Amino acid sequence: MNPLLIVQILQALLAAEPAVITAIHNLLSGTGTADDLAVLGADKIAWQAIADKAAAEVAKIPPTTTKIP
Repeated sequence: MNPLLIVQILQALLAAEPAVITAIHNLLSGTGTADDLAVLGADKIAWQAIADKAAAEVAKIPPTTTKIP
């Protein structure tokens, strides 16, 4: 994976969810605690709920017979 892309992803996460970046940093640096794991676990649940809702909305779109060139 491109290191610049990784940095850009982490910057976006930092702006949106600083607690997640802090938890990741703590775990990667060896200073992580159960609290850090709890933060990531809660975030994972929240993102899964968003993904599930998006999938449900996509499933509502009727199939099309029109070909896109």
